[in-house]
Amino acid sequence: MTELESSEPRAFRREQILTPPESPGLFQFRDALTAPGRKVDLEIGCGVGWHPIQYARANPDRVLLAIEQTREKYGKFSARLLAHQNRGVPLPSLIPVHADAVAWTTAYVPSASLDRIFIYYPNPNPKNAAARWIRMPFFRELLTKVKRGGEIHFRTNSATYAQEVLDYGTRIWGLELMLRREFSSRDKGASEYATHFEKKYLEAGEVCREIVFRV
Repeated sequence: MTELESSEPRAFRREQILTPPESPGLFQFRDALTAPGRKVDLEIGCGVGWHPIQYARANPDRVLLAIEQTREKYGKFSARLLAHQNRGVPLPSLIPVHADAVAWTTAYVPSASLDRIFIYYPNPNPKNAAARWIRMPFFRELLTKVKRGGEIHFRTNSATYAQEVLDYGTRIWGLELMLRREFSSRDKGASEYATHFEKKYLEAGEVCREIVFRV
């Protein structure tokens, strides 16, 4: 058994996950699932909302469920979304949710219902490998929520994290690699930054990485 195989995540224990309270976002999400032909995407840890708002504006035909657990960041996300609405830019296809992504997704997202998942610039947790998304037992559960042919998008500024995502995605989870790229400030304009973290990293001269898998 290789070192990678010996560190395969433990089984996910659904029965240990507490069901979060229902919220307006849940009812919007259920309505979206019943719309014929509607594509539904999920962003885990959307922060202050830069990416979900840009994405919703560019993809009005898709639904984006954007989950953020941190109270402060979710507050800024809500304020940003309200500001767009007050300027006459409604984003009905964007569903903000203030919750723990593991609990909310486990409880409320049906199997094979998502077309894309975004995990952008997560905490690399260098001292706790089991807390990294690609190595969490929950990732096995998350994969069941994606349609056949659906996509999982990662971005990070950490070369080590990106390599781990690549290794686990292909060798442990059996995902098809669609895209692997590195980019710097010379490759992107300010208007194309995906998140606040990406803007900060690129303006500081760092290299960012993107990995996209097909399920």
